[in-house]
Amino acid sequence: MSQVASKIPQSHFEELSQLEQGYWWFEGRVHWATFLAKKFLRGERCNYLDIGAGTGGFAKRLGKALPQGERALIENDPDALSYLRSQTETPVYSIDLSKPFAFPFTPDLVTCMDVIEHLKDDVGVLKEIHHQLPSETTLIISVPAMPSLFSEWDRKLGHFRRYTMTSLGETFAEAGFEVEWMRYMWSFLTPVGYYRKRYPPKGLEFPKTSKWINQSLILSSRLERWFPGFIAPPMGTSLIAVVRPR
Repeated sequence: MSQVASKIPQSHFEELSQLEQGYWWFEGRVHWATFLAKKFLRGERCNYLDIGAGTGGFAKRLGKALPQGERALIENDPDALSYLRSQTETPVYSIDLSKPFAFPFTPDLVTCMDVIEHLKDDVGVLKEIHHQLPSETTLIISVPAMPSLFSEWDRKLGHFRRYTMTSLGETFAEAGFEVEWMRYMWSFLTPVGYYRKRYPPKGLEFPKTSKWINQSLILSSRLERWFPGFIAPPMGTSLIAVVRPR
């Protein structure tokens, strides 16, 4: 396989560990994934793997909402591995997605949040994941959306691409997955994405927010979950999907 991954800058990784303290972006991802896991999981037990665990906060929060089962974190970034192993009792596995790999157990749920955009060959990695999953396994995956929003900020973060709903669906199909559910997230922040593209920030930091703005964004993200039940938003800064192996 040739799936070279672009390394996340150390400065950004350090910031991610701070975002777990209630930042709207972190809370929104956890909220969506928890809702989808409860909606699509089958069975009373859940063996759970998180691919690209980063600082581990996302998997820790989601894991608390899941039925009992085995847990494991998968990461390859040296900084993330060092942090994870010092902060969590959950087994952590160093797996290089650019090479053939094997999961430590058969999972019922796999999350892969904001990972494949860092991989040159996203289809190749998804195919490798597909080979190891039974048909009843649920995969929840999120990616940055809308190629028109691709900016210098994306390049600095090591993103190879942003996705549309169509292009992400085609990526899943090529890798052997069937899409059960897909939606744009943070549709209300699309104008901010265009502003950031035109006026890129000097660093990689997420925008600082006051307490009331942060809480407003968390509330907006939760309200947005109900909106697709009536009319799916046609755009957003991220996509989130639920897929299963065919």
